[in-house]
Amino acid sequence: MYRRRILGTIYYIGLIVISLFIPLAIIGSVLTRGDEVTSGWVGGILAFIVLMAYLIIPNILGRRDE
Repeated sequence: MYRRRILGTIYYIGLIVISLFIPLAIIGSVLTRGDEVTSGWVGGILAFIVLMAYLIIPNILGRRDE
């Protein structure tokens, strides 16, 4: 039981890290290309909202439907 809880915690932390990395990668790639920065920020914010919703909504409902 203890091992399962640790694996669940590691999985959840991994999802949070990915949820933060992907928007930052989108914003960073737009900044390095020299394009309009606004599109990078909008894309990064939308990606962050979608990924965090994937983490938060199942916790509110008490289950994860995949």
